[in-house]
Amino acid sequence: MKNRNVLILSTGFSLIFFAYSSVERYLTPYFSSLGQEKASFVILLILYIFFTLGNLFAPSIIDRYGAKKSMILGSFFYFLFIFTLPFKSLRLTTIAAALIGLGGGLLWSSQNSYIVLASDEKKHGESNGYFRMLTSFFSFLGVIIFGYLVKFFSFEIPMYIYSLFPLIGLFALTFLEDKKLDYDPLKKTNFDIRDSKLIRISLVGFSTYFIHGLVIGIVPLQIKEILGIEFIGILLSLFFLVPILLSYPLGKLSDTFGRKKSLLLSYYVMIIGLFLLFLSKSKFPLILGIIILTLNYATMRPLSAALIGDISTKKNVNIISSFFWFVQGFGIFSSLLLSLIIQNGITYIISIFTIIAILFLIRPVISNLEQTKKDLLKDTQ
Repeated sequence: MKNRNVLILSTGFSLIFFAYSSVERYLTPYFSSLGQEKASFVILLILYIFFTLGNLFAPSIIDRYGAKKSMILGSFFYFLFIFTLPFKSLRLTTIAAALIGLGGGLLWSSQNSYIVLASDEKKHGESNGYFRMLTSFFSFLGVIIFGYLVKFFSFEIPMYIYSLFPLIGLFALTFLEDKKLDYDPLKKTNFDIRDSKLIRISLVGFSTYFIHGLVIGIVPLQIKEILGIEFIGILLSLFFLVPILLSYPLGKLSDTFGRKKSLLLSYYVMIIGLFLLFLSKSKFPLILGIIILTLNYATMRPLSAALIGDISTKKNVNIISSFFWFVQGFGIFSSLLLSLIIQNGITYIISIFTIIAILFLIRPVISNLEQTKKDLLKDTQ
């Protein structure tokens, strides 16, 4: 990867999510150790409600101040959230969760806009694959190290240490070049986010992050029940380890193999993984289901990000990116709510039928991405 800005962007996010990805995956065990297991679901629900809402306001902020400054602002709240957790104050953590939700919406909308503007038009898959590879590598290290630190020092000391990494990542992002838009951001457009094609294609992001909600919600509890708490870090780290190995080559391959074929294959893998987790009353189907879902994870996340580049231009990239993250945030919220209400195998059956329904809805839209791009551009005129 020779693109300097993509390298800096990936490094900054890697440092931020070295910390946050680790802490997020231990939230349910952490609150469980405090005798407040359901509190972790409530905190995550609040976080992703505000994350979803934050994406409604992100386009105007990014248009006015630029993607770089927006990312720097959003990343600060990741430090704040992790730093407040050891205080064991549910009220303080709830406020911090709302703030990181708003900041996260701004951070990720800005990231998607920036990487589209910074990348070659024919290399969206490669750029997003590299980004996912590097951030997954650091997140993998973070989860493994955090697990060992918790074993020796409990949760509080590792959380204080990890709260410093988002600040280091914030500093790294200051070295990015500013990317300018080729239109007046204060000029109103008649772009309609209710466009049926945009809604349907954004369901790719919904699917991807619906799975993410299961991974941070019900799956850690399932691992704890069947294998023990010490296996949470080991198995969930696979959701970073596999993308380290596969996200970059698969993202690059999707640029030539075709986005449609890559997406359809990923959906089939997703359904198989969910079905195995439904059957996981013992070690083997649980471990196999997690491994298969990691293969989907390695493919779907760079693909859904690359789709934004495929269907947008500089005139509408900010609002399309923010709308995608709005839908993706709703995907996480939906699966967390489902996990909170139904903490058993029925969760996976509902998830499977949801994914199958989405597959039927998106198939016609992803068949002709160039036409979708033209249609969305017309709406921006």
